[in-house]
Amino acid sequence: MFDNAEYATRWQRRLKWYAEQDVLPPADGGGRNGVLVWTSDEHGVNEPEWRALAQLILRATAIRRPRPVPTKQTAATRPRPPENS
Repeated sequence: MFDNAEYATRWQRRLKWYAEQDVLPPADGGGRNGVLVWTSDEHGVNEPEWRALAQLILRATAIRRPRPVPTKQTAATRPRPPENS
């Protein structure tokens, strides 16, 4: 997307606005009003990297995966016989 000049200009404008609000990226130590985080899936989703970033920002020792939601078990239904034509 950064090869699109209009997109790159808007992105730079947004970064400046966040900096003015004292919301800074982790590389800058964050800001008084928050930490600016963004991800890219340009080369595919990198879940381990994103998880590590979340741990850094949240100062968590671990980010757990949500528990799977149990599925409702229902009785099997018998297939209907074909209708006579």
